[in-house]
Amino acid sequence: MEERIKTEDLLYHVLDPQTILPEMPTDKVRILLVELDMIMEDYKRDLAVIYLSSNYSSKKHLCSTILRGKHDHEIKEAAMSVREVLVKELAARKARQD
Repeated sequence: MEERIKTEDLLYHVLDPQTILPEMPTDKVRILLVELDMIMEDYKRDLAVIYLSSNYSSKKHLCSTILRGKHDHEIKEAAMSVREVLVKELAARKARQD
């Protein structure tokens, strides 16, 4: 029997910052974190969708399509989960340097 992915989980299969972060320089990760905070502070739906799908997904068009079908609170939750990944990545890099 074919395994089906729930629609709630589908977003997290295409919004995948953990796959692109390892090759990214630390200063770029910091910039992305600041940009994400600014986008969420002055939340505009279309801008948030474009920002998330273009910066944190390897499947940009699919991610954008899925995000457009979500409610605002779901987009904000996705952004906060991406933020957690960024913060953890920066903390891990700092720990490796120390």
